[in-house]
Amino acid sequence: MTKILFTAVSAHGHVLPLGPLMQAALDDGHDVALIASEGLRGLVESELPAGVTLLAAGPMPFELATTAAERTGGDVMQPSIEGIGETFGGVLVDLSLPEALPLARAWQPDVVVADQYNTVGPLIAAILDVPWYRYAMSVHPPQSWTEAIDASAASRYESYETAPVAPQATLLAWPSSLTDSGDAAWTDAPVHEIAFTAHVGRSGGDVVDAADAGRTADASEAQPKVLATFGTIFSDAASLERLASSLDGIDTVITRGLALGETTAGDETTGSVQWAEFEPIGRLLEGVDLTVSAGGAGTVLASLSRGVPLVLWPQGADQPHIAEQVVRAGAGVTIASLDNTRQAVDDVLRDPRFAERAAAIADENRSRPQPREVLGSILQQTSRLS
Repeated sequence: MTKILFTAVSAHGHVLPLGPLMQAALDDGHDVALIASEGLRGLVESELPAGVTLLAAGPMPFELATTAAERTGGDVMQPSIEGIGETFGGVLVDLSLPEALPLARAWQPDVVVADQYNTVGPLIAAILDVPWYRYAMSVHPPQSWTEAIDASAASRYESYETAPVAPQATLLAWPSSLTDSGDAAWTDAPVHEIAFTAHVGRSGGDVVDAADAGRTADASEAQPKVLATFGTIFSDAASLERLASSLDGIDTVITRGLALGETTAGDETTGSVQWAEFEPIGRLLEGVDLTVSAGGAGTVLASLSRGVPLVLWPQGADQPHIAEQVVRAGAGVTIASLDNTRQAVDDVLRDPRFAERAAAIADENRSRPQPREVLGSILQQTSRLS
């Protein structure tokens, strides 16, 4: 039995994609814990596999972003490179480690798996002298970002009288179809490709076709279905209301999201549009022909893993870089304004090449090693290190 400690930025899109690896570990009899904010306890207890132990520590996204903005004098939603470095290399560590390190010491992990933007896991691994692995489900960050994050984290390593240690490997969920030969790549350790699985919730089966609930009474069975979701960070009420207006007449489900704590307005149904509270995206995607999104990695990979093309309106974080890769791969288009949504949706639905490219990416994803296989490989590697 191995004790595997997962660490992630405390946001749905960073935590939920780790679920399949956690499930594989639990199925094979290993112990699994997650360091994340107490604010995610409900999510952990309802959406992650039963048996995951939450070691509650660290900030929720709003506190993380606002604290970094206060320190750097930047914009909460559009941080500078300095702000990105301070967010993930400074604030995340400062607001997590005082609680996280004692909890990790007491739990005594054998190995750490950290999402690519989480600096707490690698620092804990260095302090406790255990191997760690990176889980990368998004584009490789620009070099300026990684340098800024590393620079902010450096003083935190010094304060604990330790030094950064390279991961044993990067578990790469980002498809090669969305990567150009000239793009930045993870080069500090071997890369293990891993299939991405759209989150379907703890119960797994009995997937509900949520889009069906949004159909108007006279809708044709052949009517295209659209899922519109801006995730849990950029879902402000005004934008979603504009989106609903632009998609009126198309069978659509729009997720309200969390928008850093804001509650989005919206009727149960508005014409052909249905509003949805949080629902596992794997369920929402059933029967969907197109996704409208801000371009978060989880939504993009979930859609493409099902062969669903995208219309993207990138808002911040790494979304512009993700959108660029999707467009270059021919699996979607970007829009500069929500006013362009309807035309873009019509264009993508009419042109079968977008769906064909999305289907090809789904085929690539299916051909990759599944989480259980990858987990077995890294645990074998870990046992050789001990």
